[in-house]
Amino acid sequence: DQAAETVNMTLVQTLHNGTAYVFSFDIQNPSAAQSAPSISIKADGRISTAQVAMTNPAAATVRGVSNGNIPLTVFVPEWNSQSIIQNMPIAGGSNTLTVTFQPNVDVASGSKVSVVGLTGSQTDSTSSLSFSQSPSGSFNAEGVWTKGSGRLVLTVASGGLTKGADYTFSFTVRNSASAVAGLAPTLRAQVEAGSIDAPIAATALTTTDNTILEVASGTLPFLTVVPVFGTRSVGQSYPAVDADTVITLTLRLNVDLPKDSRLTIAGLTGSQTPDSAGLGAVTDVILYSTIGFSAFNNRPVWTQSTGTLVFTAKTDLPTSTTAYTVYFTLKTPSAAQASPAVTVSGELESGTSDAPMAVVAAGKTGASLLGVPGGADPLMAMVPTFDVRYVVQSSPLAFAANNISVSFSTNIDLRHAEASVVTLSGFVNHLPPSSSVWLHDFRVNGNASAEGDLLSDGANLGYGRWTRNALELTVVTSKVLPSYQAYTFWFEVTNPNHISTTPSVAFEASGTAAFLSQAATSTQDPLLGTAGWAIPGKVVCPEGYYAPAEGGSTAVCTLCYRGSYSAAVGTMDISTCTACPANTDTEPGDTLLSDCRCNVGYTGAGAYDCTACSPGTYKDTNGSAACTDCPRTTYNTLSAATLLSDCTICPLYTIAPTRSDELVDCICMFGYNGTNGAACDPCPAGEYKTYNGTGPCTQCGIDTYSTVFAANSSDTCLTCPGVTSTWDVGQNELTDCKCNKGYTGPDGGASCTACVAGKWKPIRGSQACTDCPEGTYSTATALTLESQCGECPANFWSDWGSNELSDCYEIFFTTREVGQSMPLAGGTNTLTVTLVTNVDFVPSKSTGITISGLSGAVASGAVPLSAVSGGNSGEALFGGTAYFDQAAETVNMTLVQTLHNGTAYVFSFDIQNPSAAQSAPSISIKADGRISTAQVAMTNPAAATVRGVS
Repeated sequence: DQAAETVNMTLVQTLHNGTAYVFSFDIQNPSAAQSAPSISIKADGRISTAQVAMTNPAAATVRGVSNGNIPLTVFVPEWNSQSIIQNMPIAGGSNTLTVTFQPNVDVASGSKVSVVGLTGSQTDSTSSLSFSQSPSGSFNAEGVWTKGSGRLVLTVASGGLTKGADYTFSFTVRNSASAVAGLAPTLRAQVEAGSIDAPIAATALTTTDNTILEVASGTLPFLTVVPVFGTRSVGQSYPAVDADTVITLTLRLNVDLPKDSRLTIAGLTGSQTPDSAGLGAVTDVILYSTIGFSAFNNRPVWTQSTGTLVFTAKTDLPTSTTAYTVYFTLKTPSAAQASPAVTVSGELESGTSDAPMAVVAAGKTGASLLGVPGGADPLMAMVPTFDVRYVVQSSPLAFAANNISVSFSTNIDLRHAEASVVTLSGFVNHLPPSSSVWLHDFRVNGNASAEGDLLSDGANLGYGRWTRNALELTVVTSKVLPSYQAYTFWFEVTNPNHISTTPSVAFEASGTAAFLSQAATSTQDPLLGTAGWAIPGKVVCPEGYYAPAEGGSTAVCTLCYRGSYSAAVGTMDISTCTACPANTDTEPGDTLLSDCRCNVGYTGAGAYDCTACSPGTYKDTNGSAACTDCPRTTYNTLSAATLLSDCTICPLYTIAPTRSDELVDCICMFGYNGTNGAACDPCPAGEYKTYNGTGPCTQCGIDTYSTVFAANSSDTCLTCPGVTSTWDVGQNELTDCKCNKGYTGPDGGASCTACVAGKWKPIRGSQACTDCPEGTYSTATALTLESQCGECPANFWSDWGSNELSDCYEIFFTTREVGQSMPLAGGTNTLTVTLVTNVDFVPSKSTGITISGLSGAVASGAVPLSAVSGGNSGEALFGGTAYFDQAAETVNMTLVQTLHNGTAYVFSFDIQNPSAAQSAPSISIKADGRISTAQVAMTNPAAATVRGVS
C-alpha cells in the first residue's frame, strides 16, 4: 500500500510453530538518499500478534554502501570524477577519445555506461564499435555507437566496477569534415539493480584545454580545424629537354604534420622518369629535404603518367611553424612544353581514417632560369639550340693550311656548373697543329671578353680540344656564356688528303644543356673563284691531282698517274690527267708534254720515236738505251717487255738459247723426256736417254738393272750378279735380281745357293726351298720340280725332305690283335680288333685294310663296326661299316679318316660262327694303296676260357 507504506500478505497455508520461513519481494528504492526507517510487523485474525519492530541482519556493505544490507538504506550513485580528451583535432581524421571516470558505488555486471553528445562524427552507427579499456576486462568487448546522438554505450563485464576505482576506455571515430568549435558531452550510467536499474545521472565530462598539432584547445572533444597549405611553391633547376632537373617544393601548413602523413604533388606530366614504387630499386626517385633524410621517406612513389609523387613524413613535423623544402630529380620531357598545372594535396595520418587535405594549385614564380623566360617553373622544357652557328674557311685545297672562323649564339646559358661543352664536328680528317687548339681573337659581341677566357680544352684557357674530327670547347670553371650573345674566334687546321663534296659541319653541346646537332651555316661567296668553296669542310684537289670516281664524295686526292700531266684544280676525276703520247712516260705529277720520254720496254730517240723491244728482249729503264736479250734457258713472247722477270724461265729440265721468243724453244735435256715447251720428266731408274729433245727413255735390258734417275748413258745399266736374273727389262734396283729356280737366297745378292738334296724350288726369288713330300726322296740338288723327287718302293715310306733311298723304311702294323666273344658253334660272335701302325695312314694314300682267313664265318655284305669300351674308337676310321666277302672269307674296310701312327684303335664286328667245331684259323691283315703293308698274321689275346671252352 503506497500511501500506508505497508506490505499486506494473506495466509493460505499453515505456518507451523518453531519452523523458520524465508521469502523476498522487490520494491523500487526512493530517488533520494535516506537512512534505514523503523520497520515493524504484526499478525491479524484469531491468531494475532502485537505490532513489534523487526530486527535487521548484521550490518554489511552492499554495492560499496556501508550498512547497505539494512532495509531501505538508500545511497544516490554518482561519479566521483569524469573526464574526456581527444588526440586528433584535424577535420576528417580518425580521432581517439579517452574517457576516465570513478564511480562512488560498486557497479554490477550488465550495467550500462554511456557517453552522450559527441555529435557530428562521420562514423556510422554500429553495435560493435571496438575500444580499448583499463583495467582490461572491465567492459564487454564492443560498444554500441549511435551516430545521430553521438552516444556510445558500454556494458559492464562480469566482474563489475568497484567503488572508488579509476576506469578508462578509448574509442576511435572519424571527425567531421568541417571545422567544429568543440562539444560538451556527458557521462551517465544505468546500474543493474534487478528489474529496475539505478541511474547515475548524466554528468558533464571535464575536458583538458591543451594545444595539439599546434591546434589551440586541440584536446577538447570534437574540436576540429581544416588543414590547409599556407605555403606551396614549386620550381625546378633546369629548363632544357632531355636533362635531369631538380624539382623543389616548399610547404608550410596551418597545423603540424603527424608521422606517416602522406603529401602528394601531382601534375608533373611530360617527364621521362619511369614509375618507381619506392621499394629500393636502383631506379627509384630519391627525395631529399632541407634536413636530409630525417623528415620524409627518401624513396617516394612516383607515377610517370600522372606526374604524381607521394612521400611520407618519417616523424612528427612542426609544419605549422616551419616551412619544409623537399627536392627530387626528374628527367625533363623529350620535346618542348610549357610548365604543366601542378597541385599539392595530403592525407594527415590519424589512424583508421586519415585527414584529407584539399587539392590546391602549387605556386610558381614564372622566373627566368639560365636565360630562359619562365624556366624556373616545374617541367617547363625548351630545346637548346644555336640560334647563330656560322663558320667559314680560308682554303678548300687538300693538304693545305686552313683557318676556320666561327660565330655562335645560344638560346640558353652555357655554364661550367652544368658541365657545358660545345662541339664543332664534321671536319673529317682535318688535323690541327696539336690536340690543344688555340682559339684566335676570341670576342663577345665583337668586343674582347670582359670576363676573360670563357672556353678551354679542359686544362688550357683560350684553347679547344681536338678529338675525332671535332673541336670540343669546355666552359671555363665558374664561367657562364649567357644566352643570345655572339661568340667569335678562329682556329687553324690542315685540310685532309681527300675531297669533301658535301661538308656537314655541325654544332652541338653536351652536359646538362644537351643541344641536338645542328648543321652550321656559311657563305656562298666565291673562294678561289668558285662559290661554295668557303664552306668549312669543303675540300678539293690541288693541281697535279685528281679525285678517283670510285672514291665518291670522299675520294683521296691522288697524283695524276705516271705517264700523264694535269694543271686543273677541283673535284675532277682521272679524266683531267692528260696521257703522254704512246710509248712515253712521265713522273707522277708532271705537268708538261716535254716531260714525256721513251718508256721502259721501248727504245728510240724521243717521245715521238719510240719502238717496242722485240720478243726475246726487254728494257727496264726510261730513255733511249737498247733492248737487252733474254738470257739462256729463258724465253719471252712479249713485245715491249720492261723487266728481266718478263723473260720467263723455261719449264723444269728444259733448255733454250739466248733471245728465245717462244715456249717451244725450251726442249727436254738428255736424261729427261717429254714435250717441248713443257716441264720434262726425268728418266726413271732402269731407263736412260742420251740426247736433248723429245723422245722416250730406253729401258735397261733383261738381267740388268739401274738405280740412277735421269740417266744419260747405257753404262748405268748393270748386270745381275751370280745365279740371279730379272723378271723383265727396265729393272731399277739390285733387289730386282732374283735367285733362279732351284736356288734360294736374298734378292740382289751373289749368295744364292742350290736347293740341297731332298728339296726343290719351282720359281725365281728369295723363297726357301721346299722339302720333297713324305714317301719320296731325292739325292740330286737344285731341283726345280716336285716330280723330280723319287718315290720309295712299295710297302715303304719316308719322311719330308728325305735325300737317300735308305731313308725309305717299311710300313707295318706294330699291333694287329684280334679276339672273339663266343666259341660256340652257330652262335653270334663279336670279333674285337686292335690296330697300331708305324706311320700315319692317310685316306688319300691308303685305300683300305683287309682282314683274311675268317674260315667258316657267316655274315652278309655290309657289317657294322662298333666301338669298344675303353679304347680309341676305331670304327670311325672306316665310316662305321666293313664289307664281308663270304666266298673269300675276308672283311674289307675302306679308310675315311687318318689312322695316326702310334695310336691304338679298337673296334668290333659280329659274325655267325660255323655250325661245326673247328680250331682257330690263321687270320692275317694287310693295307692297300700308296701307303701299304705286306700281308701278315694277326696276333691273338692271351688264351682264356669262354663259355667253358678252353
